[in-house]
Amino acid sequence: MTTSKDEFIIEQPSLEDGGVPPTAVTVREPLDLSTKDARDTVVTEMGNMIAVVEDAKARMLKPSVHYGFIPGTQRPSLWQPGAEIICQMFQWQTQMDRTNMYENWDSNIFSYTFKCTVSSREGALITQREATCSTMETNYKRQIDKGLPAGQFRETIMLMAQKRAYVAAVRAAGACSAIFTQDDDIVPEQKPVPVMNIADSSAKPQQASKPTVTTSGGFTFPSGKHAGKSLGDAPSDYLDWILSKESDSTFRYPEWVTAVKAFRS
Repeated sequence: MTTSKDEFIIEQPSLEDGGVPPTAVTVREPLDLSTKDARDTVVTEMGNMIAVVEDAKARMLKPSVHYGFIPGTQRPSLWQPGAEIICQMFQWQTQMDRTNMYENWDSNIFSYTFKCTVSSREGALITQREATCSTMETNYKRQIDKGLPAGQFRETIMLMAQKRAYVAAVRAAGACSAIFTQDDDIVPEQKPVPVMNIADSSAKPQQASKPTVTTSGGFTFPSGKHAGKSLGDAPSDYLDWILSKESDSTFRYPEWVTAVKAFRS
């Protein structure tokens, strides 16, 4: 599909435009929980599923390969390779549908939303999750501001949105949010910028929050696990983790690295 350079597009996926048809799933019949035996069976099956995920984490999933850690958080973050193992382990089916798209070539804004549907081997719906990725996110916007063409990131943005939806859907389907948190490419206070409503296409997308400086001139973390804390109050291992991201071009907060380096100099 061709468009003029300054055209705004918000559309549903279509076969003509390379999209995929909506996922065909079978809605599961409501469970009959009227008897104690039925309730015991449901609880046992759920416990078994969670135990399988925990067992897989202990015996099969590897740190820094299938999941990672964010200093200061209590649970590891599930990565796509780990989600793929969990999905294959339970023999689930997945379907990815693009549900929304926004493009503005003049403003260097590209935003895509995908929905991942997880169903059983028999095709019964288990869960669905949506996720968005946009060039307005700090790690992409920083590179665009340096002169890289925004169109260069279109494919990356699409794949990132799909990855986020996939991991979120598998995590929900496996009821393992108590075992894994969200992927570490999303800071809780820095959600992806949502697709703008076509009726409000002149509105400016909300930009990522900037670090704040206290009256004493000290750096204060604006988001994350230690939001509101100064460098002196944040754990040392958290500062070490930030410094380890100095050469990582995808790290969202290069100003954090600068602040930590100055603090420790």
